[in-house]
Amino acid sequence: MNNIYNIKKSRLFAFILAIAIIAVGAFTLSACNNDSVGAGIYFRRLHGFIGVAHFGGGITLMAFNIGNQDIDFLEDSDNLSFGIDGVNITNAEIRLIHAISHNGNPTNSEYFILDLAIEMQVGTAQITHLKTSEGAFEIGSINLRQEYRTDAITSHAMLGNAVSDDGIYFFLLTLGEANTQSFEIKELIFNHDKIYSYDLEDIVFPISYVAGTRLEFPIWLTFDKNRFDQFVLNPILRIVLEGQEEYSFFIPLMATMHGAGMTYLDIKEYILNL
Repeated sequence: MNNIYNIKKSRLFAFILAIAIIAVGAFTLSACNNDSVGAGIYFRRLHGFIGVAHFGGGITLMAFNIGNQDIDFLEDSDNLSFGIDGVNITNAEIRLIHAISHNGNPTNSEYFILDLAIEMQVGTAQITHLKTSEGAFEIGSINLRQEYRTDAITSHAMLGNAVSDDGIYFFLLTLGEANTQSFEIKELIFNHDKIYSYDLEDIVFPISYVAGTRLEFPIWLTFDKNRFDQFVLNPILRIVLEGQEEYSFFIPLMATMHGAGMTYLDIKEYILNL
C-alpha cells in the first residue's frame, strides 16, 4: 500500500509541475513598474473547475510582487488555508520567480508561481481566498470536486488554447491507443457559474471507448471573466468499465490553464482595478 501511495503522490507533484509549466507558457509578460501601484503581493485571479482525485490534487496561482516583498510566508503550508473545512493545503512551493523590467531597466518587482498541493474531505467546494499568516488574498473562484480516480485510463492528454480575448476557449481531451480496457463514458463533468455556454460538437453521451483506439473530446467554452484573469479546466469523466455495473471516475492529471499576455500598461491597470 505504501508503494501505491508513493506512486500516487509522485503523480500529484508531476501534475502540479505540469500546471506550472502550462501557466508560464500561457503568460507573456513584457514589463511593469510600480510608479502608481502600491507595494504588495497581487494574485492574478484564477477561475474555473478542477477535478480532484481521492489522493489529492493541485492548484497553481500566479502573482505579482510589487516592491519585492518577502514572500517566504507563502511556502509555510501549516499557516495556509482557503478558509473552508475539508479542503486542506498539504504543501506549498514558490517557483519560477522572474524579475520584471521596463525598457530594459529593473523595476524592483517580480512575478512568481505558487503551487499548492491539496487534499479534500468534502465532495465539492469553491475557493476564493488564500489565508496566510500575513492576511488573506483574493485569488478568484475555483470550483473543486473530488472523486475516487480509476487507473483504467492510462494514456490521455488535455490540450487547450484561448480562441479570442472575449472568453472563448477550445480544449481537446484525448484518450490514447495505449489504453487496454474498454469502457463506456456516461458524462463529462465540469461546472462554473461564469461558464455561460459550452459545445461538445458532435459528442453525445453515452460513448463507447474500445481498448486500443483513440478518442477525442472537443470542448468549446465561453467564459465570462476579466480579459486578464486566468481560466483553468480539469474535467471529470464518469465511466462504466466493461464487465462492471458501478460508475468509476477518471480525472486527467494535467489541468489546462490560460491567461492572456500582458504588457506593462496592462499589468498596472489590472492591479489598480483589483
